[in-house]
Amino acid sequence: MFIPRYGETPLDFDELDVLKPAIRSGLGSELTKLAVFDVEQTVEYGEGQDLFDRALTGGLSLDHVLTVDFVRTVHHNL
Repeated sequence: MFIPRYGETPLDFDELDVLKPAIRSGLGSELTKLAVFDVEQTVEYGEGQDLFDRALTGGLSLDHVLTVDFVRTVHHNL
């Protein structure tokens, strides 16, 4: 009996269907929950860095951050 270690659980078809194409291509042949987590963390870090850089350079105002459109855009990018 195969008992996967933490994160080695393969993705089921429902989970594969909802992945964005960019995330799916980033996984390569390793279709495990841990691999998805690693890719998600990379995407979140990149998005956070972009927002941080924009805030530091004045390209991101508080008025904009407090809008529904901003939240939707960030959510969509993730």
